[in-house]
Parts: sequence; C-alpha cells; structure tokens
Amino acid sequence: MRAIGRGVGTTALLLVLPWLCLTAPRTW
Repeated sequence: MRAIGRGVGTTALLLVLPWLCLTAPRTW
C-alpha cells in the first residue's frame, strides 16, 4: 500500500510541477 501511495505521489508531483511552471509566471 505504501509503495502504491508513493507512486501516486510522484505522478501527482510530475503532473503538478509543469502546471505550476505554466501558471506561476501569470500570477506573479
């Protein structure tokens, strides 16, 4: 279960990081 949670966490970060890179300059 922990391994699955860790995999979900890494995939979530990979999806969120590009989104932050795209949205951060606009908000700043």
